[in-house]
Amino acid sequence: MIKEFLKPSNVKEALKMKKEMNDSFYLGGGTKLNNSGENYSADILISLENLNLKGIVKMGEKVKIGSGESLQDLLDSSDVPQFLKDSISGESNRNIRNASTLGGQIAAAKSYSTTLAGLMAMDAEIETADEGILNINDYVKNDMNDLILNVFIPQVKSKMYRNDQRVTANSRPEITAAVSIGKSGDSVSKAIIVLGGLEKHPIRLISIEKKLLDGSLTNADAVQDAVQDEILKNTEKMEKGTYLNYISGVMVADCVGRCMR
Repeated sequence: MIKEFLKPSNVKEALKMKKEMNDSFYLGGGTKLNNSGENYSADILISLENLNLKGIVKMGEKVKIGSGESLQDLLDSSDVPQFLKDSISGESNRNIRNASTLGGQIAAAKSYSTTLAGLMAMDAEIETADEGILNINDYVKNDMNDLILNVFIPQVKSKMYRNDQRVTANSRPEITAAVSIGKSGDSVSKAIIVLGGLEKHPIRLISIEKKLLDGSLTNADAVQDAVQDEILKNTEKMEKGTYLNYISGVMVADCVGRCMR
């Protein structure tokens, strides 16, 4: 039950309120905090409405996006990279995308978020009010809750592909995968593999990335087997674990294969 709703007029005020009330939550679009199914215990909300965290601006080889931009605004923008649009399109329906903000998707860091998996695969950077600019993977991995001001999307020269598995077309993904592969000749020069649905947040499969870089995974079957072995510690304790282990391996192998072509 919400007991206090605070409306700071600038970032400095928002940070002061958060410091004084550490159990409070920043509120952007509210699609997570106002959703009873998300199981948040939010008594105090700090609205970001007046902080002007908006804007989509091209900056050389990067696109700077204000954390308060809605997902639908990003889908409608000609300046947003297509892979990020493809990732965002996996988020629920238009009504939710009209309210949900990019910063909110990152801060919530839900394992099922197709947007977050896509951002991680793109190796995006974020600017926070406390820590400045840092890699999005560090923010997610370290379970940070700093106020996000901007998101920087690099011009990705690697090939990228994503996919997800759902029970129905309108349900949340059980598993989501996003892959980026850069090649130099016939060799892999860069590899990022993100898998959501197995832990609290989406995870990078670092060991699989390293095997792709050193050339020890040479075909789809090898990638699938390596992924299934890597995530067994996660899936063996899960309901439908055998199925989730199998489909994760198949999806990652498919994404990698498409990027390698």
